Amino acid sequence: RPNVEKQVLKAWVYDQAKLPVSGATVIFTVGAPGSETKYVTVTDFSGFAAAEFTVKSFVYGNFILYRADASYGGLTASASKAFVPWQSGGQP
Repeated sequence: RPNVEKQVLKAWVYDQAKLPVSGATVIFTVGAPGSETKYVTVTDFSGFAAAEFTVKSFVYGNFILYRADASYGGLTASASKAFVPWQSGGQP
């Protein structure tokens, strides 16, 4: 059964002094089998950015890969991870 539930990716961007960076561009790239989607956001005053999306045509329990690329004033940083969507009740 495909997963059609909403997911949220979040990122916090800080400078070398660990202060939040407001106005940084964050591009979230979400990869599922056969597709890749990008969501472009900008950090708020607290350095926070988020992208909400719906996973479609994906099987519960399979990995979804994602990456966050942040840029500000010519500087860049990236991080990538994966998550597994579950059905209600916590079982694939």
